[in-house]
Amino acid sequence: MWISQAEREYREGQEAAWRRYKLWKKGKKKKGHRPKKKQIDRERNQAAGRCRNYLKEFWPQFSICSTKAERMELIKRAVKLNWWVSEGLRMKLRRQYLKFCKGLLRVPIETCGICESARPRERHHIVMIAYGGLNVDENLLAICTGCHDEIHPWMRGG
Repeated sequence: MWISQAEREYREGQEAAWRRYKLWKKGKKKKGHRPKKKQIDRERNQAAGRCRNYLKEFWPQFSICSTKAERMELIKRAVKLNWWVSEGLRMKLRRQYLKFCKGLLRVPIETCGICESARPRERHHIVMIAYGGLNVDENLLAICTGCHDEIHPWMRGG
């Protein structure tokens, strides 16, 4: 059976497109670059448990601190935790915080939680979001910009 040149090119193009599609589909299934919802929920529960346990120890210690240096040391120790969580969970917690941050720490606070002199302008996560810190009032501390810059010097000016 005779096939014209145009028909041959059309069929070759269709076969090439089909091969590309199959390779793409195979690679997409194989890669698994997005974690499954159950996996993120399991990781979130583990991180929430760690965060709650840490905060149970943190607040009694923080309440007996009498100087700014002691409080700052306690906060900086929390910043150095090494509880990294997956990028998917971190982004989910960050989106949740940005969505609900206006509803957190709604009690009028007159002084910084660390230096007790300046008016608070920042909300600081005691257990950072990068470590799976919860977006609840128990994990947030209202502090002034100067204290926040001292805790996170890399975030200055932003």
